[in-house]
Amino acid sequence: MKEKKKRLGRPASKRGMGVTGKLVFATVGSAVLALALLLVVVYVQMSNALLEKSENLLLTTTERTLQETRAWMNSTLTMLETQRDTIEYEDMDIPTMQEYIRHTVGKSDAYPAGLYVALSDGSLYHASFVPGPDFDALSKSWYQDGVASQEFILGDVYFDEDSQSYVVGASGVLKNSDGSVRGVAAADVYLDSISKIVSNIQIEDTGGIFLVDTRTDTIIGHRDAEITGKKLSELTTGIYPYTSRQIQAKQYGLTLDKNTYIQVAAVPGSDWTAVAYVSQGEVLSELHQLTVIMLVVAVLVLQLHNREYYDVFLCSLTLLLFLIPSFVERRLHIDVPNTLEVIILLFIFSAEILGEIQEYYLIFPFWDTMLHTINGFLMAAIGIAMVDILNRSRRFKVRLSPVFVAVVAFCFSMTIGVLWEFFEYGMDTFFNMDMQKDT
Repeated sequence: MKEKKKRLGRPASKRGMGVTGKLVFATVGSAVLALALLLVVVYVQMSNALLEKSENLLLTTTERTLQETRAWMNSTLTMLETQRDTIEYEDMDIPTMQEYIRHTVGKSDAYPAGLYVALSDGSLYHASFVPGPDFDALSKSWYQDGVASQEFILGDVYFDEDSQSYVVGASGVLKNSDGSVRGVAAADVYLDSISKIVSNIQIEDTGGIFLVDTRTDTIIGHRDAEITGKKLSELTTGIYPYTSRQIQAKQYGLTLDKNTYIQVAAVPGSDWTAVAYVSQGEVLSELHQLTVIMLVVAVLVLQLHNREYYDVFLCSLTLLLFLIPSFVERRLHIDVPNTLEVIILLFIFSAEILGEIQEYYLIFPFWDTMLHTINGFLMAAIGIAMVDILNRSRRFKVRLSPVFVAVVAFCFSMTIGVLWEFFEYGMDTFFNMDMQKDT
């Protein structure tokens, strides 16, 4: 009877262990599945939030640029109209008008050469320019635009050889005291101020905004000085062909071309168009960083459940290392490019989580060599960034040549690599570790 009970008891024990194992497996599996679903939901929600943020950023940046451009135009054109109205109100004769025109020189940074007047008989009165016998003011586009407009309007953009600047003609009709047309008052307005407005705007790392004169298809303001002055339709790479088609078709608003958000908006009161752009990849770089951090947290929780406290320490150390780029940006006021920041995070993840915890150093013999190679390029990039910061600093007057920058980056990378090998050897020697993976 006892033997029977004993025999009957053993299967019950086995069944009990089996049920416990199944419950543990189901619990762990459910937790892993729930964590995976949570990661997916957070990823989708954050992706939508960041994309919406980028759209709002483009709209806000474009609107702010339009307001600054419009304010500059209003200020400049209002001063021109005031000076023209003075000539009309006082009904100045030729000598008095010539003296007044000379008085307008240097009164405004926007048009330092001052006001000039072309009368209906073809005569031109300018403070410094003396027209030749073949000069016909009546055939100029600025005269034809101005004589038909009561208010000052902007004309075609052209490059002024004397000042080496881009200039737009501004003109408006000039009348006699009886209301008849006397001629046109005009000025050459320099676009340096507009270029400064545009060049100072940066969206993420590589995004920005530029202005296009649609009458001449000329880019009149761009953060890249080499692109300013070029015909938009002649640029065949990047976002420019798509932007040119959008402007020609007068398709304004926010669109997505390949991997770039593009906002096209007309500048009121002119034939200019503002184009803002930002890479979708740069917008989502924050999401990629968050994804890597969430993966590390998930591994930390799993290792804590498995009571692998050394691996928990490595995960905590990884999270601490992830804070370094943000610390550099906030405390040292150094802008780390998003792409470089993501690469650094992935490198730390590959070294600590995959290499140490998942033992990729042992599973894949080339893993350590690959990371050392990537580390060399990373350190070289950081070395170049440090020299670039030095070049752009107002506290230093030095300007380093590209060859010297390359030498500094190479030496910096090699030095960091050697110091790291010393560190690994010291840890293996004095603390009996295996950081060099040679045992």
